[in-house]
Amino acid sequence: MLRITHRDINFNTWNLDLSYTWQFAPGSQLTALYRNQIFNFSNNSEAGFFDSMDDLFKQEQRNTFSLRMVYFIDYNDLKNVFKKRSKTI
Repeated sequence: MLRITHRDINFNTWNLDLSYTWQFAPGSQLTALYRNQIFNFSNNSEAGFFDSMDDLFKQEQRNTFSLRMVYFIDYNDLKNVFKKRSKTI
C-alpha cells in the first residue's frame, strides 16, 4: 500500500490491454488477454511531462497473459443423453 506523507507527489501509470475473443460454438468462447502495466510514484512533483514519461518507461514492466474458456452446456440435451444411457443398461 502506498502511503502519502505529503501532497506534492508525482504519480504516473501506463496500462495496455489487448484481448481477443473467439466464439467457437453458440454461447461458448475462448478469450486471450495480454496486459502490460507500468507505474511510477515519486516525490519529484516539479518534473515536467516528458521527464515524468521518461522516468515512467524506465520502470520495470509487469506483463500478464491469461486464457479463459466458457463452454455452454445445454441441460436439456445432457438430460436426454443420460436417459438414453439408462434405457440401454
